[in-house]
Amino acid sequence: MNLRDAGLGDLDAVYDVWYATEIVGLPNPPPPRTMPWFGHLLDVGRLVVAEERSAVVGFAGLLDLGSCVALSDLFVRPDRQSHGIGAALLDEVLPRGRPCVTMASADPRAVAAYARRGMRPRWPAYYLSATAAQVREGPWPALTIRELALEDYDWPLSGDVPYHRALGARPLAIDREGVQLGTALVVDGSPQRLFHPDTTEVLETTVDEGDDAGPIVLAVVAQLLEGGASRLVVQVPGPHGALAPLLARGFAITDVDTACASEDGLLADPTRHTMHGEARVATGASPRRSGSATAG
Repeated sequence: MNLRDAGLGDLDAVYDVWYATEIVGLPNPPPPRTMPWFGHLLDVGRLVVAEERSAVVGFAGLLDLGSCVALSDLFVRPDRQSHGIGAALLDEVLPRGRPCVTMASADPRAVAAYARRGMRPRWPAYYLSATAAQVREGPWPALTIRELALEDYDWPLSGDVPYHRALGARPLAIDREGVQLGTALVVDGSPQRLFHPDTTEVLETTVDEGDDAGPIVLAVVAQLLEGGASRLVVQVPGPHGALAPLLARGFAITDVDTACASEDGLLADPTRHTMHGEARVATGASPRRSGSATAG
């Protein structure tokens, strides 16, 4: 087995490995689509591939977020799993002596591999999904939602702006009586989604105060439904205030990740933050407050 840093010419093979892991056991898998994330990872982080007989059989991705590194991806072809490839990729990509975070998949082997390297499980993060028809009627929080410029959003990495612009992501500010409570990032359908590319995703939300966490997620969901979203997904940590209300409104848990970190205080507060994808670390920054509902 050979480990090396990936280049642009490896992106198709990387996608093939990812696709193979996503369709295991499906009698009628969806066709391959696209995954801009892997190209973005080449630009802002590190992407390492594992080769056997010149064929890519696994890969790992890493982001350097300053205070720590985030393992964003670890995939091995299903027919080559449990052969030490994932362990070798982890040993190659994780820098020694640096604090680390990741989101482990539901596969118990993933949690075990990360725990052995010091990334202890911290809390579950549930993927909640619903079609518009499945969402039960009821009152929604009376909050004001306005658009933000991409450049005004709190990004962990400067290269995140062009990537999310290409995806069509929309940053939002959520206000109550002219005071900004928090922010959200949504995307109205993404071509890189293998299943249901028409899904509207709440990529993340952040608030200053934990008591506002549930209401702003519900307010964002209500606006997306009003805007015509046919299917929604949001990833909600177990301790977050939006979990029970969304389940009560008809959302269902369709998958679960586990947030893992090598030290306390590395991950964003799960009572104030939701995310979709790789872990966001605690930065100490809070959503910008404004005395005007139209300021931005």
